[in-house]
Amino acid sequence: EPRPVATAEDRRRDDVRTSTILVVDDEPLARQMFADLLEAQGFQVISVARGEEAFGFLSEVDLVLLDAMLPGRDGWSICREIKDRHDATLPIIMVTARTAPDDVVRTFAAGADDYVAKPFHVAELTARIESRLRVHRAEVAIKRANQQLRELADQNYELYEKARADAEERALLLKELDHRVRNNLSVIMGLLSMERNRRPPRPAEE
Repeated sequence: EPRPVATAEDRRRDDVRTSTILVVDDEPLARQMFADLLEAQGFQVISVARGEEAFGFLSEVDLVLLDAMLPGRDGWSICREIKDRHDATLPIIMVTARTAPDDVVRTFAAGADDYVAKPFHVAELTARIESRLRVHRAEVAIKRANQQLRELADQNYELYEKARADAEERALLLKELDHRVRNNLSVIMGLLSMERNRRPPRPAEE
């Protein structure tokens, strides 16, 4: 049978599923469950038990799945530090059983990009992860494009300044050349005038 043609949505889904996700949860069974579920969807997974351990892996991951109720420092505190001191653009999805309005407000106030309520459906979790990854990649692409535009603008400004300086230098050189040519012509005309008025005139050869 012919293979089904991959749609643009399929390609986007496959693209984000090459991402690496950091799972932060103090429950070993929960970490294993997340790892099994996410790896089955094609994601790479790194898991840690304590929030403080997450900071050592932030440069290696594309998204953080962060449990809110952690021993020691809770997930909200860890989320806030990641956003404030490490990478404000790194997507963080909080996983929490506390879904009262105040808790939801606290989650977003800490800087989380989204949250998943326990118990959750695998399809919902996957959809939220893919959505945040697509948004993140778009933001990174826009940031990279803006950086390239700034670099191009700086290069254009440098070229403009160099051209302006070269033009000023050429103008000064032309002005000096004009001055010297006029002076030399004046000297020649003066000498010719002196010879023309000499009495008796000198021979033409001389």
